[in-house]
Amino acid sequence: SIMLFTESGDRRDYILHPTTGERLVAASVAAVDAERAFLAAVGGNCHSPVAALARVEGTQIRLRAEIFTADGSELQSGECLYDMGGDGPAQLAQELLGKASAELRGIFAS
Repeated sequence: SIMLFTESGDRRDYILHPTTGERLVAASVAAVDAERAFLAAVGGNCHSPVAALARVEGTQIRLRAEIFTADGSELQSGECLYDMGGDGPAQLAQELLGKASAELRGIFAS
């Protein structure tokens, strides 16, 4: 999904829902930040075969993610629960890349 941020300097006040324009709460910002952090840590971009879903659970974030080959012949998936501000996305990215074949890792190395 696409989320639109309103920013002022380094501060994000809220997210606008992509279809309704509704302002979403800070938890949504934290979840989107976690998903983006995973994408960056795995070396992905908007064309990469990757999926990430983050949900805020109190003061923690549960992040589920998958990386896969374009033809779907290989899939690596995982999940982590970490404290907000922690390095869960980077650790999960490292875990999935560590389990991946050279072919799959090569997709994200470029």
